[in-house]
Amino acid sequence: MRSLLLDTGLVVVLVIGNSQQQLNQQEWEWQNFTGEDYLFLLQVLETFPKLWITSFCLSEVSNLLLQTRHNQLYMHVLRELCRRAAVQIAQYPVEPIWNNDLVLQLGIPDVSILLKSRKVTCTLSTDRTLCQHIREQQRSAMLYEECKANPQRLENRGWKG
Repeated sequence: MRSLLLDTGLVVVLVIGNSQQQLNQQEWEWQNFTGEDYLFLLQVLETFPKLWITSFCLSEVSNLLLQTRHNQLYMHVLRELCRRAAVQIAQYPVEPIWNNDLVLQLGIPDVSILLKSRKVTCTLSTDRTLCQHIREQQRSAMLYEECKANPQRLENRGWKG
């Protein structure tokens, strides 16, 4: 079964976009992301029956969301997202992450993504450095901005439709 692993930033986009739809607000912005990014991300997610998020990313996402104006709504949406059958939470013990030399460069959440990338079809990330490290280990990673700029890449990899 094809599966997609998302990084922290894209999970935040997913939660805020979903929340803003519930508020009937199509125009919003978080960092450099907009409602248009949310809609594109939904198109990508439709091609993968299973979505993965690491527990370390989930922790980082919740901290970011709690710093926003609609924090209660966002946390409710995040909780509902994690309860869906298609969403899986990857949990890792801290030991393999601390023992990975890349933790000093990438941080704990990104090393957890790097470890999980072994067992998913693809990782979608906003972080060029993380994508590079995943690709160096002969695993599939797509940089979000490249994917959005050239959606044909999804079809070329057989991930669409």
